[in-house]
Amino acid sequence: MAKKTAPRSPDVPDSHEPPLTRTQQRELARARKALTQDLDEFLARELECTPRDFIDEGWRVFEFADVSTRAIVDILRDDVVLRVEAPIMRVPADKTAAARLVRELLEVNFFTVGRARVALAARDVVAVAMLSATDITKDDIAPCLRDTATLASLLAEGLKKKYGPAPAARRATRAKASKA
Repeated sequence: MAKKTAPRSPDVPDSHEPPLTRTQQRELARARKALTQDLDEFLARELECTPRDFIDEGWRVFEFADVSTRAIVDILRDDVVLRVEAPIMRVPADKTAAARLVRELLEVNFFTVGRARVALAARDVVAVAMLSATDITKDDIAPCLRDTATLASLLAEGLKKKYGPAPAARRATRAKASKA
């Protein structure tokens, strides 16, 4: 029987990958700094935020289209990425409801057009977009933020209504509805 191992985190280098050279590390650091500056300039210009207003452990936390949103520029393996997240809801504790929610999220991802998708982050459902710095320009920052915030906004109310209350509250609601 094969030994089971825990899945590797995407930011943990594979043992088969050669380590980055100092030159590669410097290039990644420069690209990260440049993209972070582009993001900060956009947020300052469009949302009138200054970095002190919205930095939380590297994340830029702000309201975009009336949705709490956060963005970070980070190094993932050997690439610089812009990652944008907007919370949608908590995953229900009830396993059956959680399974139905995950199935619905997969269906949403199948039909979603744009940069953002839905994902699970620990016990939260989030709208997320992650783009490589090599694939984007300054002009791609606004659509990336907008797509993420819009997806979260469109899904939040319906999903919370369908899966939001605690399991006991859901059963009580169904019982009342069936008596009526």
